[in-house]
Amino acid sequence: MQPTDPVAPTLPAEEDRRRQVIDLTAKRKVEGTRLDQYLVSLYPDYSRSVIKKVIDAAAVMVNGQPAKASYKVRHGDRKVAVSAPDLQCWRGHTPVVVDDIISTAGTMIATIRQLRRARLAPPICVAVHAVFADGAYDELRRAGVARVVTCNTIAHPSNAIDVTAVVAAGVAGVLGGRTATGAGRIRRGAGQRRTTTT
Repeated sequence: MQPTDPVAPTLPAEEDRRRQVIDLTAKRKVEGTRLDQYLVSLYPDYSRSVIKKVIDAAAVMVNGQPAKASYKVRHGDRKVAVSAPDLQCWRGHTPVVVDDIISTAGTMIATIRQLRRARLAPPICVAVHAVFADGAYDELRRAGVARVVTCNTIAHPSNAIDVTAVVAAGVAGVLGGRTATGAGRIRRGAGQRRTTTT
């Protein structure tokens, strides 16, 4: 989906420390678009799941009322207001940015930029899967992070959380106490019948 406005609004100046609000007015060509899709088109650095969390936290109002992600934007909707939390109370603390997968790192980099604009400390970025496509790891580090920490689900220099035991326990639970002994073979515990599949 192409952005509906030529220039996406920027966050307000830091002087408004209590509550930052971005006011938008919907154009005719976005009529019928879901609110979360509309906001993603304006802010492509943020994933739809991040935008949905902002909406679910009642930080988006349409015409003065809290809206749901599924709300269909209407031409002329006014006061599509997106509130940014007051981050000043977190100065002196280390932000931690968490995501399930870092692929392009776009969402994390956009979040880091917002944190840095608010003059917060460099964040620690934590993710489960370290995909890091096409130089994304270096870009993320250049964005100003204190540290990048990932689980060892994909081998990477950022791996610092060992999930081997957790995954093994989960697999054992799925197998119901059985252990795999080779391709297509499952061996049950002592005294149980051995089964071979094809």
